[in-house]
Amino acid sequence: MGKYRENKNSSGTRLGFITLITPSKKAIDAHKKDMKSIITKCKSRSQAELIKDLNPIIRGWAAYYRVSDAGTAGDFARLDRITYLRLRRWAKRQTGSINQGHQKYWHTIGDNHWVFTTRPDSNGLKLLSHIEFHKAC
Repeated sequence: MGKYRENKNSSGTRLGFITLITPSKKAIDAHKKDMKSIITKCKSRSQAELIKDLNPIIRGWAAYYRVSDAGTAGDFARLDRITYLRLRRWAKRQTGSINQGHQKYWHTIGDNHWVFTTRPDSNGLKLLSHIEFHKAC
């Protein structure tokens, strides 16, 4: 990662584009592999235990790359989508159907729909999303 700067030619005129500094493909793949291993390891565990295991991984990775352009380039959104798909598969294993899994594990909190949380109120454990870290800076 480096500084966010606009590009100029040798005479100092702006070229009209900026350099996007994003996580490498290798870093993204390693993060996806970490999340996948946690979700597959927690096949028979409760939702609260799964959230407690996933949150530090998501928080650490997203906080490290929040100063990059990963949110602008769509990397955070792609990782959130992959996380959702893996959790949906986990929920289907737990309940037997995707619809029952959605009803049991995803709730609305305020204006956020489809939040993977233990309870529908704000007191329950909530899975962090990668994109929240992009919005925070």
